[in-house]
Amino acid sequence: MSRKLLNTLITSFLLIAHSSNASAQGWVEETARDNRAIIVVTGMRINEDPANYSRDLSVAEGAMVKLTTRNGEIREKKTQVFTRPGQKEGEFFFTADFPIILDSTYIISMTFKNGTTIQIDRLSLPAEWKTHFFYHSTNGTVSPASVLRKKEDKQANLWCYVYGMFPLDNYKKVGGTQVK
Repeated sequence: MSRKLLNTLITSFLLIAHSSNASAQGWVEETARDNRAIIVVTGMRINEDPANYSRDLSVAEGAMVKLTTRNGEIREKKTQVFTRPGQKEGEFFFTADFPIILDSTYIISMTFKNGTTIQIDRLSLPAEWKTHFFYHSTNGTVSPASVLRKKEDKQANLWCYVYGMFPLDNYKKVGGTQVK
């Protein structure tokens, strides 16, 4: 998406918000200036056989996730339980959540308890990406997250998924607690 189109979209939203009420205007203006997002990294084992489809989220429990910035800064953490409102009973995601800056490039590495490591190189979110959420719901109820990247280790039958969330309020509404 071009900068001109992005500016037009943001301006349109600002005008709509201004005509409706001041609190909405403040939210749209603040969101338009925000250049941060949250990534949520999780793992799973998926059986895609239509007769026996299943996914095992427990494989991500205790996994170590490392986020490396372009300048070599490393942030690391173990996955923690992420419970979404309305989630099926007993179904827990295990995630490592990180704040990131839009228009930056990252390397994500997830090491599972069995020693399998999946690395996702050159993860980059353009600033224009955040407008995706203006189209799907600005309150986080319709499309609070998007799968940004996923990668499989075929030998271990493990997947690493990276979700993006924007703005921080959406992350909190769907149960995120690791990023304040």
